[in-house]
Amino acid sequence: MIVPAGAPAWTRIAQASDYGVVPDLHNLGDFGAVNAKTDITAEEYARLATDCLAAVRGAPLFWLTFEVGAGPVANVRQCQPMWDSASGAYAGATPPSSSFPTIVWNSGASEFALTFPGLVVTVNTVRFIRALDPFSVVGDCAMATPTIHTANAVSAATCRLVDGAELRIAGALTGALISLVVR
Repeated sequence: MIVPAGAPAWTRIAQASDYGVVPDLHNLGDFGAVNAKTDITAEEYARLATDCLAAVRGAPLFWLTFEVGAGPVANVRQCQPMWDSASGAYAGATPPSSSFPTIVWNSGASEFALTFPGLVVTVNTVRFIRALDPFSVVGDCAMATPTIHTANAVSAATCRLVDGAELRIAGALTGALISLVVR
């Protein structure tokens, strides 16, 4: 998801002006669309940009589905971060690139830790994710509390946000299929 001007979508700071809506936006010659089937008016463009802005602000930061195997070990079936067009399956501890999270079992706490080790930065003790869009524009974001869904689990999984860059997932998870949506 790319904002034509300004910051990448995951920063959540885009404005309608980033999509070309300016206060003096008007139709050429103050006429409506020349051909209503192919042209849009300034008002329609402003509405379209506002709708795009709403989609960008509401889109998930990333979504992820993984299965917990014996060990326990996480096997990611699908992961789609907003800042990467690739997606796919991988072993949780060995993501295909730094754009994807690692999911590692912490036996002492009996929980999985989900982090983006290649993207986490710390500024004034605050941790957050710093990612590049395909045009090398940097954008910073913090994870919010995710929505978690489980299947095949003996008990419900719990997920807590440790900080803006790490999630902890606990519960009786062996054999569970877990889906996370993080906004």
